[in-house]
Amino acid sequence: MLSEIQTLSSVHHPFKYHSEISNWCTKRDGPFDIALEVVDVYEVCERVSRFSGFDNILLEPTTYTDYDGKIVLGVIKSCVGDLLHTIIDSSQYKGLFLPGYTSGQSANDDLKEVLNNNGSNPNSFVKYTDHIAIAGDIGDSDTFMNWYKTVFGMKRIFINIQEDESQGFIVKDPTSNSEYRNACKFVFVEPTKDSEPSQVTRFLQANSGPGLQHMGLAIDNIIDVAATCHQNGIKFITAPDVYYEALSQRINLKEFSLDLEKLKTTGILVDKELNNEGYQIGPYNLT
Repeated sequence: MLSEIQTLSSVHHPFKYHSEISNWCTKRDGPFDIALEVVDVYEVCERVSRFSGFDNILLEPTTYTDYDGKIVLGVIKSCVGDLLHTIIDSSQYKGLFLPGYTSGQSANDDLKEVLNNNGSNPNSFVKYTDHIAIAGDIGDSDTFMNWYKTVFGMKRIFINIQEDESQGFIVKDPTSNSEYRNACKFVFVEPTKDSEPSQVTRFLQANSGPGLQHMGLAIDNIIDVAATCHQNGIKFITAPDVYYEALSQRINLKEFSLDLEKLKTTGILVDKELNNEGYQIGPYNLT
């Protein structure tokens, strides 16, 4: 386990039943378990039982303890394909991660050296998980949103100004925006009817159905971080040259101190909404 504060941990006593359930339910070669911190594991399991049926509770709330305290942990089946959620209440635990985990004192020296070097550069830190993208078939998004609203009490956030206020949740001011910026956000994507092949349709085909398509990580200074990743051999999906040729016509690059050549070299995409700029870059799948 590698945390956002660059701490390496290893588990000495894995959760036996949790591991067995995960292995038993896994049918695909890809990510299948999204762990979520919740206030009350028992309440979440009760909601799943009422809404989806008791069979969707794969591990009932179980308490694990060590000298740093205790956690309550359960495993539920999501409404999305074979996706699971490990739900955890660690409010009474003061340890590094979870019971059974210790600091990686015996970890590989080369890896520890890399982590220590990265620790001296704050731009290399992952600040938080910005979003988790779930891909589904046509019409699945409403079903998915209703399930996450019912089970976890999540709220819908508008993604554009054309949406109906009665159907979504609006972030109206900078203070509330920062509050929800660090919150867990699920983005549900689906192909449109009669749409051309896209990254969504290709994912659904490769995954044999809905599932976790990607995770977005929030970082500072994406240009420097992307350049460092390139130097370390990480491969990214690149945009065609015509994208960057048209970019200067869509966005005032000087206003935001953007260097077109650096954007092109690193493969960073730029999105504009009202007065804000967003930057993203997508690596190839880990294999």
